[in-house]
Amino acid sequence: MKIAKILLAVAVIGAIMAPFAFAADVPEIPPGPQNYDELLAIVNTILGWLFAILLIMSAVVILMAAYTYVTSKGDPAKIKEATNMIVYAAIGLIIALLSNVLRNIIPTVLS
Repeated sequence: MKIAKILLAVAVIGAIMAPFAFAADVPEIPPGPQNYDELLAIVNTILGWLFAILLIMSAVVILMAAYTYVTSKGDPAKIKEATNMIVYAAIGLIIALLSNVLRNIIPTVLS
């Protein structure tokens, strides 16, 4: 009964909002990269963001693992969980470093 009310509400809201969506102007799709240098700049930007995000995520996981280890009170399951988290964070750091290496290899391969 509750799901039926939710679906009815979604249908009513959709029926009310549909004319506004159809009346909106569709923006023109911007052109893609026009040459090799523009493509290379886009790839470098994406890989730079990936590198930064993975580094931050690895640092957060290491901090969480440290907190889990400190609050484990000698519980072997918690210690194993913290150890696994550190291993996964190390794998994340390796992937981040590989993405940074790819950033330097891709221009050589593509040219």
